[in-house]
Amino acid sequence: MAGNDANELSGKSSSGEPLSLAALGNALSKAEEFKNRLLTADADRERQTHVHDLESDYYNMENNAYLTKEEREAIIARKEELKQMRARQKRALIVDFDLDKRTVNETKDQHEYAASDPVIQSIISKSHQRQQQESGVLMSRPNFDSLFPSFTPKYDERYGHRSKNVQGLSDDERLEIDDMFLIPSEEMLYAEVERKGYAIPVQQPLASLLAVGIRRHIPWPEDVDLRGPLFIAATARAATQAEIRDEVQKCRDLAFQNVYGEADGGYGGLDREYPLSYPSGAIVGRAMLMECLSLAEYVERYPQGECADSQEGFVLIFKVFDPLLVPIPHLPPQSSSLSSSSQSHELYTINKQLRTAIKHILDPYSFS
Repeated sequence: MAGNDANELSGKSSSGEPLSLAALGNALSKAEEFKNRLLTADADRERQTHVHDLESDYYNMENNAYLTKEEREAIIARKEELKQMRARQKRALIVDFDLDKRTVNETKDQHEYAASDPVIQSIISKSHQRQQQESGVLMSRPNFDSLFPSFTPKYDERYGHRSKNVQGLSDDERLEIDDMFLIPSEEMLYAEVERKGYAIPVQQPLASLLAVGIRRHIPWPEDVDLRGPLFIAATARAATQAEIRDEVQKCRDLAFQNVYGEADGGYGGLDREYPLSYPSGAIVGRAMLMECLSLAEYVERYPQGECADSQEGFVLIFKVFDPLLVPIPHLPPQSSSLSSSSQSHELYTINKQLRTAIKHILDPYSFS
C-alpha cells in the first residue's frame, strides 16, 4: 500500500513506469475499445434472440388457439407451398450470355421467405380481428342472460311482398321489371371477377412492366371473355438480363415515338421509372382487363402498337394498374418447369387466403 502511494506521489504507474498523457490516453482508448466489444456482443445476442423468436413464431403459428380449422389448414398449406418454392428456386439454373462482353453469367432469382409472409400474416390478422369483434360483442351485452335470446324472429308480410307490389301490372310489364334485375352491369361483372380472384400468368419481364403500366397490351393465344381486375402472376421462369434489357429498350422506343398519341407519352413515358427487379414465381400486381382484340383488330387500331408484330392470335388490353411494392411468392399452375413450353395460357383463380392478403395490401381501407 505504501508502495502504491509512493508511486502516485512520484508520478509513476503501478508497474513502475512514469505517468504521462500518452499513457493515460492509451489506457482510455483500450477501455473504450473493450466497452464497444461488450456492446457489440450484447447487440448480437439480442439480434440472435430476435431471430430465434421469429423462427419459433413461424414454426408454431398454426398452433394459435384462436385459429379456425380452415385457417390452420391454410397456414400449413401455405408453409408447404413456400417450402416447395424454395426447393425449386435452388434447382433453377439460368445462364445469361452477354455477346458484347463475351461473358457467361449465372442468373439467380432471389426470394426472401420469412415469418412475415403476407398470406400467413393476413390469416393471423383476420383471426385477431375476429377475436376482437367477438370480445366487443360480449362486452356490449347488458347481461349474460342475453347470450341466450328466447325470441323467435317473425317476417312481416306487409313489406317486400312482390305480388302486392306488382298488382295491376300486365305480364309484359312484370317481365320488364324482372329483366331490369337480370341484366348485369359492367360494374357487377368487374365485382364478380374481383370476388373470384382471377389471375393471369405472364412471363418476366412483361409481368413487372404490366404491373406498373409501362406495358399495357399483352399477346395471348386465345379469346378471353372475362373483363375486370386480374392479378398478375409472374411465372417460374426467370428473365435473363438480355431479355430485360431488350424489352426495356423496346418500351423506351415506343414512348419516344408516342405511338398512342397521348400528350404525356402515356404510361410508358420517357420520364417513367422502370422496375428495379423482375421476380419470378410471384404475384407482382393487379391490372384491369378492358378488351380482348383479335390481332387483325389490334393492328387496325394500333398499327404501331407494342404487339403489332405478335405471332399470337389475340391481344389483351389493360388499364388501371396496381403494382405490389413487395411481390408475394406464388407459382401459377403448369409452370413449375423452367421451359417456356410449359407456360399456361389460361386464366385461373387463386385461393381465398392469398386473395385476401393481396387485397389488404392493395386496398388497405377496404372492409371486405
